[in-house]
Amino acid sequence: MSERNAPSNFGHHGVSEEELAVLTPEAFTSLFSACLQLACPALVVQVTGKLELETGDGGENPRKAFLDNAYSVYLQNPTARDEVIDGFIASHLDLIANGVSDTIDLQRIVPVVKDKAWVENLAESLASHSNSAQPSEGSEESDAESPRPFPVPVHESLNSELDVVYAEDSPHNIRYLNTTNLEMLGIDQKRLRLQAIENLTTLLQGEVEVHGGEGVYLVSAGGNYEASFLLFDEFWESQVLEVEGDYVVAIPTRDLLLVTGSENTDGIARVRHAAGNASSNGAYTLTPVLFVRRDGAFEVFEG
Repeated sequence: MSERNAPSNFGHHGVSEEELAVLTPEAFTSLFSACLQLACPALVVQVTGKLELETGDGGENPRKAFLDNAYSVYLQNPTARDEVIDGFIASHLDLIANGVSDTIDLQRIVPVVKDKAWVENLAESLASHSNSAQPSEGSEESDAESPRPFPVPVHESLNSELDVVYAEDSPHNIRYLNTTNLEMLGIDQKRLRLQAIENLTTLLQGEVEVHGGEGVYLVSAGGNYEASFLLFDEFWESQVLEVEGDYVVAIPTRDLLLVTGSENTDGIARVRHAAGNASSNGAYTLTPVLFVRRDGAFEVFEG
C-alpha cells in the first residue's frame, strides 16, 4: 500500500481547530512518530532529527525514514493532516513488510505531473539529509548503515507551473527515479518519457471515465494519474471531448481533471471556481491555475 490508498484511520482523529494549526517540521515528526508507534506497537520508533525517524525491531538493522515528502504534502493543506499521515504510515508499514527492490521494472515506470514548488521544496529538504534511499510516495527509507547523498528525482519542465517526474508504480508503493536509476536501466530521458506514457496508457486501460456535458467535463482515471493526462497527445487529438475553442483544463489535485473550452465563458468560470475549492480543500493539491492546449502543448491560460 502507498500514500495513494485510502486513509487507514490509525486513531488520531477528532482534534480541535486549535490543534490543526500548522505544525513545524519538528512537531510534525513527533506526531508522525507517535501515530506510527500507535499503528504498530511492536515497531521500535525513534526520532533522530527534523523529519527523520529510525525504525526497526531493536536489532542490528534499523531503517532511516525521511518525512520530507509527507511534510510537503501536509503543508499543501494542513486541514487534511490526518489523511496525509494515515496514508504515509500505511506506505511505510508496507515498505517494512515488503522491502524495496534493488531492481526497477521498466514496464512499470510512469510519468507523474507535479507543480514546480513540489520539486523545489523536496530538493531543498533532501539536501539536509546525509543518509538516503529512493524517494517514494511513502516515507523515504534507507539502511542506516549506508550514508550517501539523497538523490533528487529525475524531472523535466512541462510548462512554467508544472514539472514531470518519473516513478516506478509497484504493487506496494510509488518510487521516484533518479539519474543513477536511468544509468542502471540504460535509458535516456527522451526514451524514458515515451516509455512512461506508453506504460501509463496500458495501466489505465479500462479505467478512464468521462462525466459531465454541455462543454464542461470531469475526467477520472483511478484517482492517481488524472494530471498525467496532460501528456496524452492522442487523447486530446481524438476530440472525444466537444468544447468551444481550445481545451482549457484544471488539475487542482492529483485526482481531479476538469475540462472546458477557451470560448466557453460560463464553463471557464465553473472550472475556475471548482479548481479553487479543490485546491483549498484537497489533501494532494497541485495548482488552481488553468491551462490551455495550443500547438500540441499545455500552457498557462491567461483568459
